[in-house]
Amino acid sequence: MKLAVILFLLIGFFGCKEATKSANPLAIYFHPFDDEPKVYVFRDKASGLDERFMRIFRIDDSFGKHMVTELYAADGRLIEAFNYNIDSLYLMDHMVVDGNRVNQKGELGKHKYFPMSKGGKGEFLSKFPGPDSTFILLEKSRRVLVNKPKMQKVMDEKLEAIVFSDDFTATMYGPNDDAIDQKKGTILNYYAKGYGLVRWHDKKKTQDYQLEKIISETEFANLIQER
Repeated sequence: MKLAVILFLLIGFFGCKEATKSANPLAIYFHPFDDEPKVYVFRDKASGLDERFMRIFRIDDSFGKHMVTELYAADGRLIEAFNYNIDSLYLMDHMVVDGNRVNQKGELGKHKYFPMSKGGKGEFLSKFPGPDSTFILLEKSRRVLVNKPKMQKVMDEKLEAIVFSDDFTATMYGPNDDAIDQKKGTILNYYAKGYGLVRWHDKKKTQDYQLEKIISETEFANLIQER
């Protein structure tokens, strides 16, 4: 009997894996640090047609523990990716895919995109190649829209969420470093407790992407293959 108890305790000791945690106080609103990758399926509720997919997975390597979020278009084309350090939720890498489907790594100038507090500010700056010998400077300034968390409908349940207001400026520069085009705007991003990003839209809600379901990598691959 004693031997059985000892074996049971040993199995529990070696079988339980320590949960991955973050020092960022707002990490409860970020994506869960699970071992298994998952894919979030978003639908544009403004039109009801367009979809976006977000593949979320964790990496543990010599650089530490980090989370990668990859954004895909409805046809399965990779659009953009962010790599977050889990401990601080600061950005480690940013990548965009150009019109020729070539991955372009951004040069980070500001990487504290996910705030450390509700009163804090997030800043993001990335420089990456554009078309025809141009380059693009993408800058975002993030703040908490309302200090008190709101209740957000996520699929079939109401969850506590924090809303970030992101003011962005995307400037295209020519070969002589002259600004030849610029776009500005504001995107509201909703992060729900236990889920992470569950919704984003512009101020007028001309596009309003909301989390519709969560699927596995295998389901995602099969879904895209059929399109």
